[in-house]
Amino acid sequence: MQRGLSIPIAVLLLCAASARAEDEAPPAPPAARRLLLDEYFRGKITRFEKGEIEIRYDFSDARQLEDWVRFKPFRVGGDFETVALEGETLRLKGVGAMHHKATFQAKVSMEFDLTPWTDRDLGAVIAEDSVNDQYVLYSLNDIYFQRFDGVRTPQHMVTRFGVPDGAVRADEQVFRYVARGTEPAVKTMQRLHLRAEKEGPEDRFFIGDREYSGREPGRELTELKIGFYVVKANGVFDEVVLRGRLSPVWLEREKVEPALAAPVAVVPVGPSPEDKAAQALLDRFRAGTLPGEELLPVLGDAAVSAPLRQAACEALIAAGQKLLTAPALSLLYSEDVTSRRLGNDLVCALTGKNFGFDPRSPDDKRSRAIQRIVQFINKNPAEYGASR
Repeated sequence: MQRGLSIPIAVLLLCAASARAEDEAPPAPPAARRLLLDEYFRGKITRFEKGEIEIRYDFSDARQLEDWVRFKPFRVGGDFETVALEGETLRLKGVGAMHHKATFQAKVSMEFDLTPWTDRDLGAVIAEDSVNDQYVLYSLNDIYFQRFDGVRTPQHMVTRFGVPDGAVRADEQVFRYVARGTEPAVKTMQRLHLRAEKEGPEDRFFIGDREYSGREPGRELTELKIGFYVVKANGVFDEVVLRGRLSPVWLEREKVEPALAAPVAVVPVGPSPEDKAAQALLDRFRAGTLPGEELLPVLGDAAVSAPLRQAACEALIAAGQKLLTAPALSLLYSEDVTSRRLGNDLVCALTGKNFGFDPRSPDDKRSRAIQRIVQFINKNPAEYGASR
């Protein structure tokens, strides 16, 4: 005789309740949306095409500093004394480095303006991501590392660190020179335009128009961090432009989507009316048909682009007209920090002295430095354009 299957009523009720609970369970939360590039970076993206990105930093917004990370690739005692935004510039003092938080693949470049407060042992660094002892320094007037080779003359250098050498102890820093030399001369408080770039094992370092380049030894660095460094030095970094291809490994690690939320803003083509007028004055000065007194106001005109104001300052410095020293003092009183910096650069160059004027310091400190300049000028008024 076939018997029927007997299931307790309590079990049936429990199964029914479990089925209802599964039907009524809330849906799983959607996966978090990945940040787009212009949501992730605080710098201004000025180009993104076929995986290549260009990001600019003028440090006018304090949040831009969030894109830079402290690190220390070299074994040097000490630490940063100062990491601060001052007058829309980044000041680094002490021992350490700041790299951009992105990782680039195989090829990267960075150009920037640097005003050295000390004329040695600072510049750019490109390091292998996640490998502390594999990096390249692009140095202004290195003396710290050369002293291990018994060199006492400061030289600009491209130097590869981390090259294996069985003759060197494990606690020593191993490096090989890629290129080095002494030109151009570097003075404190005078703004320089620099560019450091790497493509595979090829390195290039530009100090103004002077190029240092070569092929580095050792294994090729492929996952690249780029930034600035100082070793017992002090400098001001500004107008930074990074270019390179973002690493797919880094994009995945940071959960960043290689796309933009908004198209790159189109930059107007051609110079502004203010730049056209300033360029005409500069051309006339270089041709010898305009007196320096009429070019001097360009340095203090905030409507003129910074590179053109810098070019005008350099032209006046090259001309060496000491009679412009006293008229240039008006720039030191400007509300615009760039005007004060350019005025100080010109005064220091024409007098051959550094009076300790810091364009970013408080009013009282600037006033004391200006008084020192005035006292110096008044000792030789005819030479420096002062009137009794």
